[in-house]
Amino acid sequence: DGHDSERGALIAGPRGYFMKGPAVFLEQAIIQLALRVLNDKGFEILYTPFFIRKEIMQEVAQLSQFDEELYEVVCKNDKPDEPTDEVKYFIATSEQAIAAFHRFVNVNLNP
Repeated sequence: DGHDSERGALIAGPRGYFMKGPAVFLEQAIIQLALRVLNDKGFEILYTPFFIRKEIMQEVAQLSQFDEELYEVVCKNDKPDEPTDEVKYFIATSEQAIAAFHRFVNVNLNP
């Protein structure tokens, strides 16, 4: 029994499921295989952070459009020399963090 779609649908909706037992190990093995193949082909493997600072998110996302849709987290700052709180956003997908990672890279598309 590798999944529980009944409880998954109850919690997450019609297509929700919980993967269990051997299916979790199979999924992780497939992920590891894909990572190894991509690494062997010369791709750089990244694991992105789950939060992005507001000023960075403004560079890589249309914040005016998505400000109400993004999950904002205010980090309270207790340091007396830095009295301002810091605003961060949960990333919706890794594309935002990857775009920020590469934001200063110049790409020449001409042969």
